[in-house]
Amino acid sequence: MLLLLAGLLWLKHGTAQTVGDERPTQWKHFRKFQFTLDGAEAWYIEPAKPLPGKPWVWRAYFPDWHTDMDSILLERGIAIAYIKANDLFGHASAMNLWDALYDFLVYKKQFAAKPALEAVSRGGLYAYAWAKKIHRR
Repeated sequence: MLLLLAGLLWLKHGTAQTVGDERPTQWKHFRKFQFTLDGAEAWYIEPAKPLPGKPWVWRAYFPDWHTDMDSILLERGIAIAYIKANDLFGHASAMNLWDALYDFLVYKKQFAAKPALEAVSRGGLYAYAWAKKIHRR
């Protein structure tokens, strides 16, 4: 019965994904994993000592802007993630990419189910559109 429920959850939340090889690199003194996900560039940065539950911040746009805060969050055990859906302005195709990254990080990497969304400038279009969509799941 438990296996059936787990399978049903995956069917509901899992999306068909094409994940390229995760290439570990260094970002400051943290490990950054870069890959493609359904054809889009994506990455996540792991803290050296993740907090229980593996909380994370999702950068909606401008991933290289104000990275000092990212360093502080990583030092405190919070991961950072991003997927490039630029110039799609919260369109359904961008939300599909966001769903794919969410499913990959939550169901395959065991990140927390509720990320903090960091919406800078037009990143608000993505963050609000996705939050509205996920709220309806």
